[in-house]
Amino acid sequence: MAPHPSVEPSIIGDPWITAGGVVIAAIAILLLTYLAWHYRDLIAARIQGFAPRLAGWLRSF
Repeated sequence: MAPHPSVEPSIIGDPWITAGGVVIAAIAILLLTYLAWHYRDLIAARIQGFAPRLAGWLRSF
């Protein structure tokens, strides 16, 4: 009988768990993007003092 190859633990782990984490991260990014778009005027008002060009860009939508 041949010896079993040694399997070292990997950082990534189970592919299903990794895929689930990627899906959760993508959903979180989409949610944050939607919230930023929805509250863009409020965000623009808060950053007007130190980033007026960005605030103007946000208000252009």
